[in-house]
Amino acid sequence: MKTDRTTQHHRPTARTFAGTALAGAILFGTIGGAAGASTTVAHQGMEARRARCITEIDRRVTALGAVQARVDAMKRLSADEKATQDANIGGVVNTLNTVNRPAVVSAATTATLVQACAGIYADVRVFAVVLPQIIDTVKIEAMQTFSDRLTEKSAAKAAEGKDTSAPDALIAAANTSLTSLTAKVSAVTVAGFNIDPAGTRATWDAIFAEMWTDFGNLITASNQIAAL
Repeated sequence: MKTDRTTQHHRPTARTFAGTALAGAILFGTIGGAAGASTTVAHQGMEARRARCITEIDRRVTALGAVQARVDAMKRLSADEKATQDANIGGVVNTLNTVNRPAVVSAATTATLVQACAGIYADVRVFAVVLPQIIDTVKIEAMQTFSDRLTEKSAAKAAEGKDTSAPDALIAAANTSLTSLTAKVSAVTVAGFNIDPAGTRATWDAIFAEMWTDFGNLITASNQIAAL
């Protein structure tokens, strides 16, 4: 009796087992290799993000240091005014170095790293709030010092019998505006910027324009006094 080769059941041979094992090894080896590569890529991506965030912290610390050097070099600021601004700058630098930097360095997962990096921006707002606030405050204080000197010069001219009503009016208008500007600058906050960035930018623009008006009035007053 002939055997029907189409229905005959063959027992698995050693070669069949070897082939199956080899195929499995190749299959799972390939998958395992891909998983390992994916993990490596993810790790490299995290470290690249971490490096960028550290760079952003360094950029802010450097910018704050540059502004502090400018403040300390200003001749129209008193020692107390400089000390106040130095303390403000030092406080922000301290936050960046002792809060934000350690959070970025120690972040162990992508989620915590993303959160730590976001804090560099949302928690501090160096370029959007802190630096403009410091710079505008310093400008206002310098103009107030200039105004005080003009007031003294105007009083001296008045003592000589000169009519100082025109420069005095300009000085008074500038003083009133500068006092108001001080309050406006102080009212800008990080939280306010986070809620309404466009509104905060508009506030800075308005403050800048008003300061220029005040500066122009003081320069005009100075020229008027010099002409008396």
